[in-house]
Amino acid sequence: MDLNEKLKNITDNLENYYTYRTIPDYANVQNFAFDIEACYLKEKNEMYTYSIALMSCDNNSDICYHYRTVDTFMNDLLSIKKKTINLYAHNALYD
Repeated sequence: MDLNEKLKNITDNLENYYTYRTIPDYANVQNFAFDIEACYLKEKNEMYTYSIALMSCDNNSDICYHYRTVDTFMNDLLSIKKKTINLYAHNALYD
């Protein structure tokens, strides 16, 4: 399939690719790319994280696991019973 066709198909059926369900435990080593959306809270001198998205690099499912808190994100990752989980940050710097 042509990349443009694949992107159009994903865009047209976005609800099939965006989920709040837990990450399946499917491989001995799991690799994920993730992105964090956050903003600076000047009055508290801290960062507010309002969205974390995670996608597997191991398969072609194109499923995006979405989290609204760091706690739920970390709990989901820690629930995977693997020795190795590799995380690749989409952007190491804040936008």
